[in-house]
Amino acid sequence: ALAPTLGIALVPLAGLASRTAIYLLIAGAVGRFTRGWTGRRGLAAAGLVVLGLLLGGGSPRDLWAFAATGLVAGVLLAALYVVALRVDVSTVPPALGTMLTLSLIRTGAYRAFPGALAGAALGVLLVLLMTWWWWLEVRRAAGAPAR
Repeated sequence: ALAPTLGIALVPLAGLASRTAIYLLIAGAVGRFTRGWTGRRGLAAAGLVVLGLLLGGGSPRDLWAFAATGLVAGVLLAALYVVALRVDVSTVPPALGTMLTLSLIRTGAYRAFPGALAGAALGVLLVLLMTWWWWLEVRRAAGAPAR
């Protein structure tokens, strides 16, 4: 069964691409809105909390759990921006690539079907290559040397 094996390997690439684009867009928009974190910081931090609330929650069936999860995600997003993203936005691809790699390793370890381990291994390789490429591109676009 080649399709499930390739599915495990290829589906995370779409997630990596979309999440990286979203977080880079958020970081760029907040940086521009706050003029490099020199003004309107409170409003931007509140906006990040609200954005995390909207993006980070689980199922809205349980409203309290949804709100608590989203609030924690929002506070973490705001803290992540203040501590890391505003200083070096090129940390986005490696952070997301690491999360997806760990998820793929977990998927492969479960061995839900005969090709799951091979698909996960191929997925890890593809995610790492895409993460590395995207990291280089973000560094190049920011004018920073690739280390």
